[in-house]
Formats: sequence, C-alpha cells, structure tokens
Amino acid sequence: MNFLNYLEEVRKMNIPSGKYAILGSGPLAVRGIRDTKDVDLIVTPDIYAYYKKQEGWKLRCMWGNFFLRKGKVELWKRIGLWKPIVDIKAFIQRAELINGLPFVNMKDFISYKEKAFRSKDKIDLKLAKEWTRKNKSQ
Repeated sequence: MNFLNYLEEVRKMNIPSGKYAILGSGPLAVRGIRDTKDVDLIVTPDIYAYYKKQEGWKLRCMWGNFFLRKGKVELWKRIGLWKPIVDIKAFIQRAELINGLPFVNMKDFISYKEKAFRSKDKIDLKLAKEWTRKNKSQ
C-alpha cells in the first residue's frame, strides 16, 4: 500500500473539516519529498472519542502518548511526553488543503519537527527546510 492508498482510507472516514489534519510524514509525502509507511492524523477530542468506540481501532502507546491505530491510519489527540509539543487545535485550524485533504502547513510542520526528538525527525526537519527554501517564491 502506498501513500495515495492511505489518503483514500482517510477520505473514507469522512471526518468533518476542521476536526483533523495530516501530520507525521504526510506533509512531506504529499509533496513527493519522501515516502511514508502510514498516515498520522491529529484530531479533535470528539473525533478521537468517536473512533475509540469504533470496531477495529486499537489503543497504542508511543513516547508516552496514547493513540488509536487501524491498519495504516493513526489518530492522535496529543503529542508530547510530559506536556504537549503541538497545539493540535491551532495546527488543524491553520492546515493547508492539498488534493482536498488538510495537511499541517510547512511552517507548523517545521515547528513540530524542531521539538521532536527522534533521529528521523531531524532528517525530516532538514528535508522540510530544504523544500521550504527552494519553494519560497511559490
């Protein structure tokens, strides 16, 4: 399954506009910067609560954060170890529509990656900054 298939899964969920945005490596994948193995959605608490009750969604924990996973789709209502490093509500509000889906904008994506601590986040940060520099005039 590739990223376009993951996006189709997101479309099928019919989450209302303003209730989610694609984060993780999605903002890079949609721009063809790098591939991804799944799709991460930041969601409002009501959307998270709804899917937590739906069949097939499994509660997982990573970096001290709980999230829901079904197939290659992950739902996050919080990101950060002891305190949130992402203002999910603001990121969702400022999301950029690409092919009809809301993606965290590159400025917010870079802000997130600057606060993240994994080695892949450092690589993503470098890729995002290079893309931003090359596409500044667009």
